[in-house]
Amino acid sequence: MRETAHVLIGFLFAVTPWLAVVGMALFLFPGPVQRWGLASLERFERWRADSGVRRAAPLLTQMLLVSPRIQDRVGGHGLALGYVVRWWRARPLAGPFKVIRFVVLLYIVAHIDDMADWENLRLILQS
Repeated sequence: MRETAHVLIGFLFAVTPWLAVVGMALFLFPGPVQRWGLASLERFERWRADSGVRRAAPLLTQMLLVSPRIQDRVGGHGLALGYVVRWWRARPLAGPFKVIRFVVLLYIVAHIDDMADWENLRLILQS
């Protein structure tokens, strides 16, 4: 049983890069896979836009209550509404970038001892 599991896991590790290459090639050529990918991208964009408007709705209603004097200073409430919706639409995309940034920072902090030349630093500071 254990040997079978090891062979299966090894096979999956050996085949996965090739499956990724074949999948990317299928997206390049017109066909059902490319149509599915474009439809998925459209659905994601539609969901992102709808989500942005829905989440920004409370802010948008508050902005309509702002006095006309302040609205004139920010270029009219129409322009400000557009920026609020754009910000809310971009917000879900910021999450993965923040996670990647956190992982890189965590890696640097965990390996600072390997990166720094502490002996050379002590000699420089003593001089």
